[in-house]
Amino acid sequence: MDETMLEIIKDGITIVSPVIQNCITALITTVFLRKNTSIEEFEKLKANKFEEVVSDLLENDKMTYLEYYKCRNFLKVAKLADQESQSRARKESSKQETQFDFDWFMRFFDAVGNISNEDLQTLWGKILANEMERPKTCSLRTLDMIRNMSPEEANTFTILCKYVMESGSSYFIYPTGFYDEHEGYAACTSVLSEAGINYANSIMPMLEAGILTGDHDLAIYLEKGKNLEVHNENILCLIEYQGEDTKLFKQEAYFLTTNGVELYNIVRNMSDYQSDTEYAIQCFKQMKEENQDMKIAAYRRLEVEPYFDFTDILAE
Repeated sequence: MDETMLEIIKDGITIVSPVIQNCITALITTVFLRKNTSIEEFEKLKANKFEEVVSDLLENDKMTYLEYYKCRNFLKVAKLADQESQSRARKESSKQETQFDFDWFMRFFDAVGNISNEDLQTLWGKILANEMERPKTCSLRTLDMIRNMSPEEANTFTILCKYVMESGSSYFIYPTGFYDEHEGYAACTSVLSEAGINYANSIMPMLEAGILTGDHDLAIYLEKGKNLEVHNENILCLIEYQGEDTKLFKQEAYFLTTNGVELYNIVRNMSDYQSDTEYAIQCFKQMKEENQDMKIAAYRRLEVEPYFDFTDILAE
């Protein structure tokens, strides 16, 4: 074996999560170990010595250099998934039985095997951790979508996830700050500018990737006394029509596609995820200004009861 390969093998990868350990063992056993493989190789897998098994297979011509390259990338992603699982510190994850769709897992292996970019490996690691904890939350179609994303697109989407709002079953991003600030949206535009995102470099790539839809309206008929809720994990906005008749309430929005929602939920479950407050407040203030016949109020979420600080942020 050449010196480059020997140098790579020196990096040990220890997996703590039993679920991820079992998945790696199942994949290597099914794909690479043959009937004539010695008992010693299986014992190494049980002992969490995945690199040793992979390097032995390469040395004994039972694995090609391409397969070795893919295994190494996969093991790096598995290690990142393990770190993500540990950082979440959820006891139920370590006790969970190993139940996964092997077809999904093989598609995942095939995708990450060709990825050496560290940023993308980090994203894929979090995808694997999420799937092991919440099976069947990432479809094969979403896997293929992520597979075709560049590191820049993946990073952009991760940033945009901070600004995703929910209302009923709809997931969307308000376009307010992506307009020309001279149209009256200077405060919203300022928040996005500080975050380094804009329409051309942030929204357009997501539209092309199939993560966001084109501009559509969030529309609902409101009757007196009924509230429309719009929220993320930090803030809740209640919108109430105060007239006597029924009114069609419309707001422009960039909606997440089905695949976009799946990927968003994966990002939202990451240990380092933090949803936005500042941009949401500015958007709600703009909404209130444009809808004088509506009672619009926003409240901060709390982690303990009563779970909301019922001081209207928009009145401050």
